[in-house]
Amino acid sequence: MSDHLNDGYRALQQGRHQEAHRAFEAALQEDPKSADAMIGKAKVLEAVGQLGDAEETLMQAVQARPQHIQAWVALISLERKYGADQAAEENLSAALRVLPGQPEILALRPAQSTVERPFDSDRAAIRKALAEDRVDDALAMREKMTLAGADRLSELLADADIAAHTGQSRASVIHELTKVTRQEPHAWEPRVALGRLFLREGPMQNPRMAVAHCEDAFRISAEHPRAGIALVEAWSVAGKTAFALALCKRLAEGDGVEAEQARRILSPGGETESIAPGAGGEDTNTATATFANRPGDATEQ
Repeated sequence: MSDHLNDGYRALQQGRHQEAHRAFEAALQEDPKSADAMIGKAKVLEAVGQLGDAEETLMQAVQARPQHIQAWVALISLERKYGADQAAEENLSAALRVLPGQPEILALRPAQSTVERPFDSDRAAIRKALAEDRVDDALAMREKMTLAGADRLSELLADADIAAHTGQSRASVIHELTKVTRQEPHAWEPRVALGRLFLREGPMQNPRMAVAHCEDAFRISAEHPRAGIALVEAWSVAGKTAFALALCKRLAEGDGVEAEQARRILSPGGETESIAPGAGGEDTNTATATFANRPGDATEQ
C-alpha cells in the first residue's frame, strides 16, 4: 500500500476528512485505477454526506478493477445501507457474473432458508415423470398440488417444467416467471425455468436469452447441479460446444440425479448429440447508480 493510501486511511480513521480526501486523490494521481484509493475516497464522501459521489466513485472502482472483491462489497453495502435496494440487487447480480463463487460476494445474497419448500418433493416427482415421458402422470400430480394448497411459485415452476416438456402454454408462464425474476433477483429456479422455456423450438425460442438466464442461475445458485444441467442445454443450443461439453463432464463426476443426467447426455466417446459446434458471445457487466450526484469537493461537517 502506498504512503498516500496509508495516510488517507489513517486520517479517515481519525475523522480528518479533508486530509484523507487529499491523500486519496494523491494516490489516484499515482495510479488512476487504484480501487483501494477509490474505496477510501468513497468512505470520505459517505462520511460527509455526499452519497451520490461516493456511489459514483465506487462504480468507477468496479469498472476499473472488476476483479476487486472489496470494491463490489463496498458499492453494494453502501447502496443497501441507504435504501437503494434495487441498485444493490442489480450490482450484486453483476458482481456474481464477474466473480462467480467468491465467498464474500455470495455472502451478500439475501439469506435463503435451507428448509425444503413444502412442495419441492411434488415438483421433483413431476420432473421425474416428465423425464420418463409420463406426461399424464405429471399433469395428475400437478393437479394434486393445487388441491393440496400449493403456493403460487411452486405451481408456476411446475407449470414451467411441464411447458418446457410439452411446449404448451409457454407465453403466460414466461410472462409470470419474468415478473418473479424482477421481484426476486436472487431466486435462481425461476431463471432456470425461463432458460429452458426459451430453448423450446417455436416462435418464442430465444437461445441467447436462454443462455443469459441459465448462466445467471448457475452463478446465483453457487453452481447448483440442476442449474448446471440447464446451462449445458442452453450452451449446446447456442453453439457453445466446448463450454457445454466441459461443464457436462464436470457435472457427470458428481452424485445425484443431475450427475446421472449428465452421464446420460455424454456418449461413451465423451461427446453428446445435443452439443453441436457453433459460436457464442460473451456477457458484459456494468454497475448501476442510484443516488443523485451532488457536485463539490469533500468538506468537513
